[in-house]
Amino acid sequence: MSCSLLFNKPFQVMSQFSASGDKKTLADYIADAKAKPDQVAFGSSGIGSNTHLMGVMLSNLADIKLKHIPYRGSAPSLQDMLAGAIPSMFDPITTNVPHINSGKVRLLAVSSDKRIDMYPNAPTFAEQGFPKMTTSTWVGVSGPKGMSPEVVARLYEELQKAYKAPEVVERFKEVVLLPGDKPMSPADYTKFIGDFAATWAEVSKSAGISLELG
Repeated sequence: MSCSLLFNKPFQVMSQFSASGDKKTLADYIADAKAKPDQVAFGSSGIGSNTHLMGVMLSNLADIKLKHIPYRGSAPSLQDMLAGAIPSMFDPITTNVPHINSGKVRLLAVSSDKRIDMYPNAPTFAEQGFPKMTTSTWVGVSGPKGMSPEVVARLYEELQKAYKAPEVVERFKEVVLLPGDKPMSPADYTKFIGDFAATWAEVSKSAGISLELG
C-alpha cells in the first residue's frame, strides 16, 4: 500500500576536473561522444542500475554512443573517475557533495527540475535541451498490502508533521535532498510509482536489459 513520497535525490552527470579545462559543459561532453562513438566512458553502480539507465537515456536523447563501465556500487566508480581511469559517471548528487565542494569533480548537469540552491552554477538537463531527463532517485513510505485506509491516513498525517520539523528541514538541505512543499499524497504517490516504472521499463528495453528471476 503506497503512502507517500518524501523527497527526491537528483542525479548528476559529472566529469573529473581537468586542468586543461576540457568538457566544461554537457554540450562539450556530447560533442566529444559524437566525435568518438563508443569511446567516451561513463561509470555506473552496475548493469540495470538507475545510474546506468541515466547514461542510456542521455545516449538515446542526444543520439550518441557512450561506453558503459559497470561497477559494483558507485564508490568504486567514483574512485576510478577521481583517479582518471574513466572520464565521467552518473550518480545521485547526495553521495558526492565532498568531492564537488573540493573541486575534484565538475557538475555538467543535474536532473532536478530547477537549479539546486547549493550549486547554482550547475545547469539542469532540461535547460540544456533534455527535459525528459528531469528525474531522480527518491524515498517514499509504503506499507503491506491491504493496509487500512485509516492507517494510511494517520501515517500521512504524521509524516506531514515531521516534514516541517526544523531539524528535518535542515538535514534535507545539508545532504541535498529535495522535498516538495509537503509529502506527496497517497493517491498521487501511487500514480507516481506507476509512471516512474513505465518510463524506466522503456529505457531498460532500449538497452536490452531484461528482468531475470530465480
